[in-house]
Amino acid sequence: MKNVDITVNTKELKRLVIGTKHFEKEIAGAVASALNRTLDHVNTRLGKLVTSVYAIKTGDVKKTIKKYKAKKGDLSAGLKSVGHTLSLVHFPHKPETTVIARSLGVKHAKAQVKVKIKKGSMRQMNVSPKAFLQKSNGATNIFMRVGQERTPIVVLRTLSVPQMITSQSVGENIQKIAQDKMDERIKHEVDFRLSKLQKSVRG
Repeated sequence: MKNVDITVNTKELKRLVIGTKHFEKEIAGAVASALNRTLDHVNTRLGKLVTSVYAIKTGDVKKTIKKYKAKKGDLSAGLKSVGHTLSLVHFPHKPETTVIARSLGVKHAKAQVKVKIKKGSMRQMNVSPKAFLQKSNGATNIFMRVGQERTPIVVLRTLSVPQMITSQSVGENIQKIAQDKMDERIKHEVDFRLSKLQKSVRG
């Protein structure tokens, strides 16, 4: 997936610098903790965001995600989605015998394959006249013949999960969620550390 740019509130960090002589260590800890909490939050929301737009299972999204957490000595962090284009059988689909054929009483009318890629509509594929459902190696897939002969056949595929994540309808929401959460967490981490320092000074 595309990198998510997160802006750290420098005013909050300045408060921390002023509040302690060991500010470098405290800042690193605050930022690392804020980043990791933000990653966890975005990771949780990611599956829901994708499945709210695309007719795909949350599990198919989650298994493509790898999390890279921040450490005090290395403040780089991020979520990365890696995956190939998905076969159409991952989405809601159905073979549908034509209404005209049924009305004429044709028993073996050719079925048209329909696939729902996005929520809200059952979109008929442009290649549906040549597409068919078939079980191969114990798994059912949607195939299409290449040419006029029975073989070769190819599995029909569409978007990958990374492409769904970086689409405009999903990507912009992810960016906002990440930014809002980071702003919230960095303030919390700074306040928490300043409170601890103040207590140690009083003690």
